[in-house]
Amino acid sequence: SQMRIRSESYGDVVVLKLEQGSESSDASLELFRTLNKLHASGFTRVVLDVGALPFIDSTGLGVIFGSSTALRASGGGLALACPGSFFRRMLNVLELHRVFPAFDSVEAAIRFLRGDDDGAAGSTADLKRPPGTGSGHARPERSDP
Repeated sequence: SQMRIRSESYGDVVVLKLEQGSESSDASLELFRTLNKLHASGFTRVVLDVGALPFIDSTGLGVIFGSSTALRASGGGLALACPGSFFRRMLNVLELHRVFPAFDSVEAAIRFLRGDDDGAAGSTADLKRPPGTGSGHARPERSDP
């Protein structure tokens, strides 16, 4: 079966909930088309809720990377929400957290894209705010006295 993509709008941010039926290039193509349509319609801030995706292939990562770059060039950005352990490992190993940050919740990803100072509060401890974005107040998830 194909990837199912559910879209919800939260003002200036669109959240795409991805549910993958099978690993295929068709799924990546469907994601590519959806992201391109959003961008062409003027949406420049997108959260990908990947909590229901157990894995992603290199084609899918390439689609996300290209879309993230295009959205940032338009003054927006792309963030991931609810990545599982496989996703987190891939982001860290490939150092893609510098391109698209990941957050434990959709709400935290939305706050980050809007530039709210406390948007990083829901960030995963090992995935940092990329350099040159936001307020620079990102901290690990521990409190130092």
